Amino acid sequence: MPLTLEDFLSKVYDRTQRTTAQTQHRAVLRWQSIESTSPFEYPFKWAASAESWSSSEHALWSASGTAYHWAMPYPTYVACGAGTAANGSALGDEIERFIVPWKRDLGADEMIVRIAGEAKRQEAVGTWNELGVYYGNATIAMLDNCVELGSWVSENTLTLDTVTVRHGPGCLRSQGDDSIVSFRNIGGLDSPGVAFSGEDRFQMWYYVNDTAYLDSGEEVVIRVGSSPISIETDYYEFRVPHASLASGWNWLSWAVGDYDASDGLPDYSTIVSFRLQSWKLSSSIIERIDKIRLFKHAGTLWGYHALGTAIEKEWGETKWVYWDIQFE
Repeated sequence: MPLTLEDFLSKVYDRTQRTTAQTQHRAVLRWQSIESTSPFEYPFKWAASAESWSSSEHALWSASGTAYHWAMPYPTYVACGAGTAANGSALGDEIERFIVPWKRDLGADEMIVRIAGEAKRQEAVGTWNELGVYYGNATIAMLDNCVELGSWVSENTLTLDTVTVRHGPGCLRSQGDDSIVSFRNIGGLDSPGVAFSGEDRFQMWYYVNDTAYLDSGEEVVIRVGSSPISIETDYYEFRVPHASLASGWNWLSWAVGDYDASDGLPDYSTIVSFRLQSWKLSSSIIERIDKIRLFKHAGTLWGYHALGTAIEKEWGETKWVYWDIQFE
């Protein structure tokens, strides 16, 4: 039966009351991803392939006599990111953060615990270049999950795609070169109601089946706006050179302050409209969008690791990320 971390820590506390030589406890973190199954089906061992964290040891508390002082709260979320530039308080470019539901005592001496988070089939898709352990969740405003046509229109052929997906059960698909406007939604996005600023992120998935169908001298131009009746005013504009895109899915992520242009008085807390334009060369071009959101950094970064080898998380597969805390 799983042992809660609170129970585990209580056992450690009781044990150290009887062990005067043991005056400090440190948590040694390791990670390993496991596909398609629970990490608790595996016997406990230090994985030979595990990489060290940038700060591989974190003092949970120190003891002086019987007076214990917590240095920080225990982690409750694990995060994966596409960046490699953590600044000490946040991942460089976070893709997803998922809750830690499992904690299990693995050591015969009850001094080791494994904590795991599960990236489910339809979440955390993308290339993971970094992992983090957090106390506390992020603030995420999903502007649109792209799971229904709703208020979406296109001047090409617009459909709902449930096969080539990046997040959730569906995405939006546009095909044709009749117009530069591939996707537009006026007033139909879910308004965040939360302020975003500074290094908070505007993020989305964009797909093109073949970049040769895009004019290499032009850009994808994305606008998000606060007006419920027009995308021609009160907007932020972000641009991506066609030449910088890869064929297939592209994860687009900007600090909200790094927009390329703006007009009027836009406000991220009241975003309700969206438009994406591209300059096409062929009617065979297929574009898709998914997971349009605003992301606010929050929580305490408890541990961080830049992966030596990136992890590819595909839609439809499950990955576990776990770490082992050993008290010494």
